[in-house]
Amino acid sequence: MKLYQIYFFSLKLIILLMVLLGTLNIIPKKTKFFIVIELLFKVSLSLFLIFYIGSHNKYELDKDDRLIIMGSGVVILLLINYKKDFKEIFEDEHKLNDF
Repeated sequence: MKLYQIYFFSLKLIILLMVLLGTLNIIPKKTKFFIVIELLFKVSLSLFLIFYIGSHNKYELDKDDRLIIMGSGVVILLLINYKKDFKEIFEDEHKLNDF
């Protein structure tokens, strides 16, 4: 396995466990850890779309298709509410659960 495959596999596994444990109400859904992992996954996915799939023609995609994929990565990056996420991560300990 390549390094990026291991990274995405471990990230998917963590998110799957968090969703499973969150739906069973074992852990709350708005912990700082959950917010950090969600933000990390969004940024990683968008950068992967922009740089890897958009720049490599391994999949024999047309130029227009690659531009759409790169554009979707940019849109994902632009739609992330960084201000809200960082505020929730670094705000007072009384409002959110700890790591």
